[in-house]
Amino acid sequence: MSVDEDALADAGRVLRQSFDDMKSVLADPEHNIPLDISAFPPTVRSDLCARCFYQEMCEGRGTGASRPVAAALDEDDFDPFA
Repeated sequence: MSVDEDALADAGRVLRQSFDDMKSVLADPEHNIPLDISAFPPTVRSDLCARCFYQEMCEGRGTGASRPVAAALDEDDFDPFA
């Protein structure tokens, strides 16, 4: 299997965008220090919670519920498994 230059360039763009997205949530990128937890609101899509690696961080946040309620699915379209 061979990869053409356009596919390679596309992959590079995807990787750069991914790196930029990850850096955008860091207060100190050089030391990999994240922004305060308040910069990471819980999702309204509770269907994503079962697959989340950070469930324990949502405990006790927000309205007192242990998990966010899927009240407005169209407001949060993030799906890391899409």
